[in-house]
Amino acid sequence: LQVPDDPRRELYEAMRHASIGGGKRLRPLLVMATSGLFNVDESCAIRAATAVEALHVYSLIHDDLPCMDDDELKTGALITACVEIGAILGRVTNEGRTSLRGYAHDLGLAFQIADDILDVEGDEEKAGKALHKDANAGKETFLSLMGLERARDQAQMLVDQAKSHLKTYGEEADLLRAIAEYTIARDR
Repeated sequence: LQVPDDPRRELYEAMRHASIGGGKRLRPLLVMATSGLFNVDESCAIRAATAVEALHVYSLIHDDLPCMDDDELKTGALITACVEIGAILGRVTNEGRTSLRGYAHDLGLAFQIADDILDVEGDEEKAGKALHKDANAGKETFLSLMGLERARDQAQMLVDQAKSHLKTYGEEADLLRAIAEYTIARDR
């Protein structure tokens, strides 16, 4: 995204800030890791991963618009899509993707619980966003329903379960296993 020297400049700068600034890049990493399981051409996987990140960035901006934060919970759906995309690029049949969908489903839930915990306990500077929004909005979360310790235990159980879905894969799935662990260990 080269910034033009004309009236579009501010728009391009905003687009660059939203898409190139901070972020975990978890979703494109999931596309790349799953694609790697099936020896997908890297340039093809990168294009798909970039498209997913652009969609994710759009969703973040959309949620920040007034009265648009109804995020049921694109989080899990997009995480599942990332894993599915990598497998589809690898020409894995629908039936062959069942365990990967299980992995993604559990990963998405663990990710959301970790977000809920970070919203309460996190460091705004590290997170790069305002925290305590859920409690201030009176929003029900895993944390408000389960309490902190049960939510932590649930997140760990989901990570363990996500990794168990990968039992038919060897070390080629280690990146996906590490992503699952990172999901609940992260500080942003």
